[in-house]
Amino acid sequence: MESEDAGVVKNARFEQMAKRDRERKQVIEKNQRERQNKSEHEGIDYFESMFDKKVCDVENRLNSMQPSDISQLQEQFTSIAKDLQELQKYFTSSTIFLNDHKIKTCQNVINQLLLKSDETKSRLMPKKKFGFKNKSVAKSSKADVAVLKM
Repeated sequence: MESEDAGVVKNARFEQMAKRDRERKQVIEKNQRERQNKSEHEGIDYFESMFDKKVCDVENRLNSMQPSDISQLQEQFTSIAKDLQELQKYFTSSTIFLNDHKIKTCQNVINQLLLKSDETKSRLMPKKKFGFKNKSVAKSSKADVAVLKM
């Protein structure tokens, strides 16, 4: 009796395992068909269009900047720097499906935008010159000390 019950339990487990295996294989086949339906070129074309759009947006903003209030310029440069970081992140996440030539080209474009941003910032917002100043307060305090000693 016990051997018959054990055999039934074994058969039930084998059937469950076989069912799970069939389901797993069906899911794998479905995923493979979906991947095949998606063309690799669609991802590259979408990347190129979005990348070009973002690059043009940043270039236009840099070209249209004019000398104005320093706080307004700082806000604009902060916004541009944020956009450049997002562009870099988008590019980095897309390198999986890009070829080596496209990766180098896009990285050069990003580097040129960073340089252009820095040049524009230095042109519109020059750095203050650093220099030591002689404090008249220090001189007068020494003179007061000399007068008090007398």
